[in-house]
Amino acid sequence: MKRLVYWLILAAMLLPLQVAAAPQPKPVESVSFPNGPRWWFEHVERDDFVRIRVENYPSSQNFRVTMGLIGAQFDPVRVGKLDGTLGDTFAIEFSIPSRFKRERFLALQIQNTSSGAFTYNIFMNNDDWNEDRGISLTGEGATSSDSAGSSASVPNGPSFWIHDVVMDKSVTIKVVRYPHGNEKYKVIVGKTGIGNEISGGQLMGTLTQDNGRYFTFTVPLPSRVLGDTEFFVRLENPFTLDYAFTVVTNNDDWEVQGTFKLQGESTTSSAFNPYAKGFYSGHPYTQILDVVEDTEVTLQVVNAPADDAFTVTMGPLGSQGINGIVIGTQTTGAGGSFVVTYPIPDSLKGSDQIAIRFQSPSSGFFAYDWFYNSDGNLP
Repeated sequence: MKRLVYWLILAAMLLPLQVAAAPQPKPVESVSFPNGPRWWFEHVERDDFVRIRVENYPSSQNFRVTMGLIGAQFDPVRVGKLDGTLGDTFAIEFSIPSRFKRERFLALQIQNTSSGAFTYNIFMNNDDWNEDRGISLTGEGATSSDSAGSSASVPNGPSFWIHDVVMDKSVTIKVVRYPHGNEKYKVIVGKTGIGNEISGGQLMGTLTQDNGRYFTFTVPLPSRVLGDTEFFVRLENPFTLDYAFTVVTNNDDWEVQGTFKLQGESTTSSAFNPYAKGFYSGHPYTQILDVVEDTEVTLQVVNAPADDAFTVTMGPLGSQGINGIVIGTQTTGAGGSFVVTYPIPDSLKGSDQIAIRFQSPSSGFFAYDWFYNSDGNLP
């Protein structure tokens, strides 16, 4: 008997260890049948397909899947089915019918073929969209004040900031992290006030991926702002309607104007914000974008927690910015990603390399980076 137990233990030790796969994260927004499956949108490729994830699927039931326009003109088209052969938990893709291509929003309906019970939800027909990103029927907006700095970041799009102004002639913007794909962004310039920053202005240029991921772009000033003391610049995605704007003075010694907010708030279908308190995960980090020797450094802060304040310090390379020269305090606003520029302190001018650090005295989060102190010379 002892020998049998010994061999059983040895066999157990030699068997491969089975590790359960981590469960798929469930978004805040999902749809459930009573005593039936639960599903949510996982991924979209614009005008191509939408992928959903399903869990708790009852093997004895069948469902019809249709897609259509949102609202009263739903007019659905059958795009597929669900049945017990797919398992308890699975992901499945449905092609977007040709008649719905170029539509911004579509609805997916899943109906039980026996009882007639159905559920539906709306998705944005845009690349890489999923439930966590939510939906804004009017487009999402941001300002340079929301970014807590001189940059403005288009929701789910590029960031930009004013690079130069020639009074009554032109404005040059610097664009970073331009998205891959066929996205285009309008460059709109106009008079400030009365909500013009959100819906007014004149189209002065169009950005495409042909410019690359990081670039500068110059547009002439429209005649209607000539002689004005300030004007706004807005980037706008004509498909999603997402936008961001900033206001700058109309002179050669230009400066980005102070605090301003959107006139109204966008309404979304989801309150989920991956950067909001309670949902924050990971840690902030930075990427150096530009350097002007002995003058300033521009960098992007990524995955910043919301409603936090970071002490910004600089010091010699190797110090990680610890106990460095305090440059200022950076507030994070809604969190996420934004671009900021900081001056290089006098005591570090002439240094070959400089360290920069962000540290929050309240939350304890920190990030540090370094850069070469020469024009455009990045790590």
